[in-house]
Amino acid sequence: MARGKRRSWKLKRLKTRTQNDLQALQQSQSFNDQEKKGWYDKHYKLLLLVPFLILLGSVLILLHHKSTTGSFLELGIQLKGGSSLIVKPLQDTSITALKLETDLQKAFPDQDFIVRKLSKTTGSELSVETTAINSDLDKVKQFLTSKGFKILSSNTISPSLGTGFAKQAVKAVIIAFLLMAIVVFFYFRVLVPSLAVVLAAFSDIVTTLALTTIFDIKINTASVAAVLMLIGYSVDTDILLSTRILKEKHLSVNKRILTALKTGLTMSFTTIAAVIIALIATTSPVIKDVMSVLLIGLIVDLINTWIQNAGILKWYAESKKVRG
Repeated sequence: MARGKRRSWKLKRLKTRTQNDLQALQQSQSFNDQEKKGWYDKHYKLLLLVPFLILLGSVLILLHHKSTTGSFLELGIQLKGGSSLIVKPLQDTSITALKLETDLQKAFPDQDFIVRKLSKTTGSELSVETTAINSDLDKVKQFLTSKGFKILSSNTISPSLGTGFAKQAVKAVIIAFLLMAIVVFFYFRVLVPSLAVVLAAFSDIVTTLALTTIFDIKINTASVAAVLMLIGYSVDTDILLSTRILKEKHLSVNKRILTALKTGLTMSFTTIAAVIIALIATTSPVIKDVMSVLLIGLIVDLINTWIQNAGILKWYAESKKVRG
């Protein structure tokens, strides 16, 4: 009996020591975690001001453009109406697209012109896009003929038809955005992370469109396709980040963000590299429109995903104590 009591007493004492040691170890680890808090841990909430200020500035830019031009964006011929010509110089094949565009703008100051060189396989042919229609277009054709150009083809889109295309394009973007939001809410079923993903995608679209007005990039039907693609690219990285933070609870919040960052940046930079190569290699106006919008959007997405979305999710995870 005495041996049994002595053994039981030793086991209780050992258990108490073990519990005390564990508590001391946890306190020590907690103290070390607080000591090891880096610059990001101290300032990530303040960093959230950067993407929010960019978003606010983008909205103001679009509103200013609307007040001064009557449209939120610089619309191209396909969405505003106008004419597209394919011309070829009969004698001086060394004339550049920039020179012809300058001459046309001087001759017709009330009209807008975009002149681009077509693919090398078509020789010295140039694409002329202008807001001129009907009698104004006839004057432009006469001017080109007098300058030694042969008009190979001519297409005109009426302003009413262009407006119809623009309305359909807006509807397509809104529907795509709403469907994306529904899928995100259905997948996560948590309000804050879902709203963070949707907000990041919204910020990407608004900021990208604002930058197209700054860089005077015309928005055509191809540009609308680029915006739709951008929604997909944005959601990819945001869902990756959100899934890592919400699901991988065996790691600290910072480690979850870091692992997602490595994968996400690899995805983004490979896509950006491909877009830059396409911009350099192609001479197609349609591909250039798509790639220009995509390049701006992908760069903007880096800010909105890894500063805005990451900051909101870190704040949420720490407030809910979603830790490993």
